[in-house]
Amino acid sequence: MLSGKQEIYINIGGLEGIASVYKNSSKGLHEFNVRWKRGEQSLICWDIRSLRNKEMSVSAISFFLAIAHRVRQFTGCPQPVLIDWNPNVLDFLADVGFFKIANSYDLFEWPYEIGGHDIGKTNPNTKLLSYNQLSQAPEISDAHQLSEWKRIHRENYREDIIHKCESLFTQKDQKIFGVNLALAMSRTCAEIAINSLLWGQSAAFLGIQRSGKRITISISDIGIGLESSLVSKGAYINLLDNDNSDITSIALCSVINENSFGLKRAVSTVIHLGGSISIASNSGEILWRESLWKEFVECFDAKGAKNALLILPKPIHKAEYSDKEKGYIRKWNNSIRGTRVSFSIPINQDGV
Repeated sequence: MLSGKQEIYINIGGLEGIASVYKNSSKGLHEFNVRWKRGEQSLICWDIRSLRNKEMSVSAISFFLAIAHRVRQFTGCPQPVLIDWNPNVLDFLADVGFFKIANSYDLFEWPYEIGGHDIGKTNPNTKLLSYNQLSQAPEISDAHQLSEWKRIHRENYREDIIHKCESLFTQKDQKIFGVNLALAMSRTCAEIAINSLLWGQSAAFLGIQRSGKRITISISDIGIGLESSLVSKGAYINLLDNDNSDITSIALCSVINENSFGLKRAVSTVIHLGGSISIASNSGEILWRESLWKEFVECFDAKGAKNALLILPKPIHKAEYSDKEKGYIRKWNNSIRGTRVSFSIPINQDGV
């Protein structure tokens, strides 16, 4: 432990999904924030010894990297890690780019030298990606500088994100889903990542994964969150002053201002294909499935935002299987700042 700094131990669990990250890390992160507000300097010791081969979600790993990146920014130094020598786990993490990204940001203080992995056993299109600001974002009111900032980041990042996301889809997929799906999803994810850099004021971490059952694309940042993004735009501020403002912000950002948030068309496309979209920000999460999405969008278009928000179901704290099938609203006990968007598109066992 560094002199003068107390350690907070956080066992991140198995990183099986976004929910597992919330469940295992939010309490410790809340303690970290409370100490910093009191002026107490702390370190987080990340315990990643519960990771199991073939059980990790790339979406969850990208979320964890985003959190670790934020903690690194706060503390100004890498955080200690507890990690077992499990070759299968280490090989998978190396294969998807975990160590490469972690070391590029100097996130962790490893207990031993990391290297010498047997790589190439994971689907080569299952990867972790990260994108950071090339320059400080301009004032939002400066339209010219804002346009130039976006242009530079699009030119540097968009083609790479599109190429990586498109690689998840095979020619067989295009026959089933249509040739435009891969490009549409890739462009949406690229725009969300760039918005994370601008509105979220944070590095964007992507997880792309193809399994035998689904294609998953997720984007995570530990930025200002969707509520603050709406406030900075002066949008729907009168609807945000309540205990469920995080959920309200997620719902509104899913359907409004498509060019800025880039979500509505992508959500509708994935829903049409029988998939799901999880959007989480701060303490709120919405899992959009067909029935919940259709009802909300129809009410929003016909009766406006205020009435659409009234028909949303009550928030739950634990999602059961039936909730995941129909969609749900969830409110976490402890908040993790920023935004997470995860698209899940089902495919059959033959990969189409």
